[in-house]
Amino acid sequence: MINDFNDFNYLEINLISPEVTSQQIYLNKNLNITDINWNQKIFNKTLFDFMDKHKLKPFERKFRVLKHYNKNLIYSINDNKYNVNTKEYVSHINNNKYIMIKYNKDNIPPINFPSTKNIHEIYHVNKIVFKITNRIYINFELKKKIINDKYEIYRRLYINLNNDKKNLDNNDINDILSKTLNYFN
Repeated sequence: MINDFNDFNYLEINLISPEVTSQQIYLNKNLNITDINWNQKIFNKTLFDFMDKHKLKPFERKFRVLKHYNKNLIYSINDNKYNVNTKEYVSHINNNKYIMIKYNKDNIPPINFPSTKNIHEIYHVNKIVFKITNRIYINFELKKKIINDKYEIYRRLYINLNNDKKNLDNNDINDILSKTLNYFN
């Protein structure tokens, strides 16, 4: 699945809704945007089927995010904390079931987020997260984007890997990621 674990520290495997064709997938590496929107009915069914079948205990996360170029100011509503990170695209692999995107993600001090009115995106995120390992999570994400004082809702299902530790068994990580992807076949 992953050949090189040294060129990234954060990975997202965005699952493609069964109703979406590969021609409809839009990937813009310059803006770090992956547009893989799930239909509400299919998204909800997938979530409930997953919960019934696998009996994993979820937790919920809520955020408000402001983007300025590659910097993200993230307010965690759950924890009442601010974080700032940058996320730089490294590479991607896609097929008709998923898009796997490698990033280098760095947390930076909140003071580094510019004091500006030039905000490129504002959105609210609600996630239902299932922990697979200490580094691998399944995320059912609902994003409410604010565009010209109106809301647009996007749904996505993705698996993330935090690859900030080195000298780990990469074969084991690949096996776990493959098994996790198979939850949705």
